[in-house]
Amino acid sequence: MAHILPFPKRHRLRQGLVIPLYTDEEIDITVAAINVHGTNLGRVTADTLKELDADSVRLCLQLASVDSIFSTGTRNLLRSILANIECVDYRHKM
Repeated sequence: MAHILPFPKRHRLRQGLVIPLYTDEEIDITVAAINVHGTNLGRVTADTLKELDADSVRLCLQLASVDSIFSTGTRNLLRSILANIECVDYRHKM
């Protein structure tokens, strides 16, 4: 009987966002921005932050960076977080 050669699985190249949060202060401010502006995301904690879509988090950070509810120092930190967001490519199995 003939041997069947398996074809390699196809991978699709996708883009995603990486939001680097290095300190507890950055994590807390990000969670606060999401809880204030992410009305459709529900209640978010530092533990559930990883489960969220990065585009939604970025939108909340952008809205919070111009909102007067946050102090000037906090808005500057939000802008710093936004400036450090990176777009990365990764492979996704089809």
